[in-house]
Amino acid sequence: MKATLALLSIFIAIACHSSGSKSNNKLIGKWKMERYYADIGDGQEHWQPADKQRQRTIEFKENGAYIDSENDTLATYVMKDSTHINIMSKNGHHSYNMTIIELTEKGLHLRPDCIEGCGEKYV
Repeated sequence: MKATLALLSIFIAIACHSSGSKSNNKLIGKWKMERYYADIGDGQEHWQPADKQRQRTIEFKENGAYIDSENDTLATYVMKDSTHINIMSKNGHHSYNMTIIELTEKGLHLRPDCIEGCGEKYV
């Protein structure tokens, strides 16, 4: 009985660890902004299509590098947990946080820390 419980515990631990790493791997890659929104304080989400002439992209690399086509002062990211990302500047003096609202193989919905509501959707 003890051997069965020990094997079951090991199996569960491996299964949980494997599924966690797979979800983080979905974040790795280059993402193109599709829509964004800003709440002007009325509690309504006003989603806007991304600017097609200046298409913003962000990229998360496996080695912790972060590339933002609209902000070249940012350099690295750290996953604080499965839904919170800390992005740091090249000089290490500045950082900001983002929350993953939804992450699939086809889309990424982020909510940066802001005073008013805001959000970004990528494909």
